[in-house]
Amino acid sequence: MIKLHNIKKAPIEIAATLANDGEIKKLLIIDDPEALEKPVPEKTLNNLIQEHYVSLEPPVENRIQEYDRNTFLSILVDTVMPAAEENIRATLVLYVSTNMDHILLKDNKNRLIELCDRVIQLLQNKKISAAGQINFSSMSHLMLSEFHSAYRLVFTLSDQQKKVGDI
Repeated sequence: MIKLHNIKKAPIEIAATLANDGEIKKLLIIDDPEALEKPVPEKTLNNLIQEHYVSLEPPVENRIQEYDRNTFLSILVDTVMPAAEENIRATLVLYVSTNMDHILLKDNKNRLIELCDRVIQLLQNKKISAAGQINFSSMSHLMLSEFHSAYRLVFTLSDQQKKVGDI
């Protein structure tokens, strides 16, 4: 029988990893173009989730308006497929989004690209509990609304024997 107990833990483990990073916190919370030069905001993972900087739900337009946040990160298990006996394959997706008015940072840096780069650095080859190792797969741009630009980061999971996707 296929069980999803390891996959269920993956989004919150990823959120915890990202919430502990000062650069991620600055880019999510501080709307100022000089966000990267400001002190790291004192926020825990629970704060970031409660205040909608980090979400474990899909980034649909009406929720974006409810969040009342300029920049946020959404973490989802995207695709789960049966693989070898009692194993599954999984793809994780992270949406990094910001209001169009807050994309540009000091020195012509792009807030979304900076966030994506940092997320990839933190997650590439990271082992998460029993679910396996995270590997970056692709990145694509999309518009979540006429005011919110986003990037969709796709990650795959691999087990300890490097069998891609077998969890």
